[in-house]
Amino acid sequence: MINQNKLKLIGLMLYAGEGAKTGRTVDFINTNPLLVKAFVNYLRMCCQIDENRLKFYLYCFEDQVVSDLINYWCTELKVNSKQFTKPYIRSVHNKRNRIAAHGVIHVRYHSKELLINILFEINDTLKKYGRFA
Repeated sequence: MINQNKLKLIGLMLYAGEGAKTGRTVDFINTNPLLVKAFVNYLRMCCQIDENRLKFYLYCFEDQVVSDLINYWCTELKVNSKQFTKPYIRSVHNKRNRIAAHGVIHVRYHSKELLINILFEINDTLKKYGRFA
């Protein structure tokens, strides 16, 4: 069983590094399935979100099969494909520098209250642990 305090710390620090800090939506962006799963688990277990309001936005390239990418993320995150909004498909200019084999995924949850709470807890946590530096 996962320690909820550790998961909370992981979720907050992931969001501190890869989350949107403005607006009205919790928006976590990443390509690494382990990091994305950890953040989604944080939302589910520590924030008690409404699963139906959890949405995903895929950013990928034109030479990738969008349905395969969505199926991949659905399997990894245990979500329904109906939770995905229309993906952004970018034209391919240079395949050599591509690191997003499964696309870039945005985990989105529209709640200004949750965003404010997450940002407050990040700040509070960083103050707490920053004093040891």
